Amino acid sequence: MGWTELLQAIERNRTSGAFELTEKAVQATLLFVKGARGLTPERFLTRFSTFTWRLLQAQPSMASLLNLVNALWLTLEGTREGEIRKMIEVEAKAFLTGMRTASEQVTRRGVGLLQTAEAVLIYSYSLTVMNTLLLAKRQRARFSVLCSEGRPAGEGLRLAKLLTRKGISVTLVVDAALPGLVREADLCLMGADALLPSGLVNKVGTYALALAARTDSVPFYVLCDSRKFLPKPLERFFTIREERPEEIWRRSPKGVMVKNRLFERTPLRLLTGVISEEGLLDPDEVRKVLQGRKVARGLFQLAKNSPGP
Repeated sequence: MGWTELLQAIERNRTSGAFELTEKAVQATLLFVKGARGLTPERFLTRFSTFTWRLLQAQPSMASLLNLVNALWLTLEGTREGEIRKMIEVEAKAFLTGMRTASEQVTRRGVGLLQTAEAVLIYSYSLTVMNTLLLAKRQRARFSVLCSEGRPAGEGLRLAKLLTRKGISVTLVVDAALPGLVREADLCLMGADALLPSGLVNKVGTYALALAARTDSVPFYVLCDSRKFLPKPLERFFTIREERPEEIWRRSPKGVMVKNRLFERTPLRLLTGVISEEGLLDPDEVRKVLQGRKVARGLFQLAKNSPGP
């Protein structure tokens, strides 16, 4: 499989978490660099622009992929001409390693929230949330999980199956029922696809859960490593797109418009806190971290030129 096919697989994917998709994106980057050997610097830059643009478009609501592209461009801009290919390869591997390490740190920090919780409400599929729950179980924390199916892809069903296999008690409900059951939980624990100055981006339905948690005074925490923190300049590449209506209704009758949006924004003010590898951050601290992020100059030119396939 070449890098083109990998990007197509990323674009089609609707159930994997951010780490799994970033792993595929790094594989695509390594294949691209391998196939670009022998190109002149000018030709390499042209192809690199096309590759990174297609990667940006593959999953534009996944901040880790946008941050990967930013990191690759920062490397290109800060590297001598003869070492660019090698250093892009090094940076791609380092980005994934850093994301894995950060996720492990977030998991260890998140376990502390579960030591006194008897019921934890989760939503959709998050590898970091799942690993946090499993680590807490291994450390003999006693809790049950409340979750929902996660339509239309059903990733909540996938997570429920994985957790029960590990001996964690799970109660599963339909998505619409979950906000009304928030009061039965000691805390809500969410993953994230992106964290922007304007809010948390996660599976559609998260906003309603955050509002219910605020109403019922239930702590609402997000587990999110810093590679999902998306500074404002990169928001121009970020899109919450409409997905295929057939995923919801295969043969909808004439006159019915089916909208299939998988993600939504939840205002930062509704979050109790964000646990990253840097510790527990409140909404104001999240905004400060985002303001300090560096963005590659080449990305602005990339957005202006919008290279084709």
